Amino acid sequence: MRRSILSVLITIALALPITSSHAQSEPVDRAASGAEELPATHLIYVSDYFSFVGQDSQGHVAFAFDNNRGRDGEAYQAEHFLALHDERQGWIALDGNGFFDNTKHDLKTIPDSPSFLFQGPPG
Repeated sequence: MRRSILSVLITIALALPITSSHAQSEPVDRAASGAEELPATHLIYVSDYFSFVGQDSQGHVAFAFDNNRGRDGEAYQAEHFLALHDERQGWIALDGNGFFDNTKHDLKTIPDSPSFLFQGPPG
């Protein structure tokens, strides 16, 4: 069943370590140094992106999950962008796609939404 593949993909995505998207000359040991500090600027944007491709007896499936959040002065935003393509069914609409309130003003970690709960420390 396709729903089980999506569940496995999301579980794998959330278990993977999350790293900063900017280039660094030396690897950072986050466990030793703590989470990287964000710049104290008026405008900031942070994104974490996961994508997976797999197959089962029913064919190939591709899944992408982009998690965006930001701050513009005192205003905080958040968005999940989800895409799932099934070889037989085509593009599949997913619940939780779109903007939501970033009520906890999360920037370093992926904010929880009405559709998704993120648990555990980033890798």
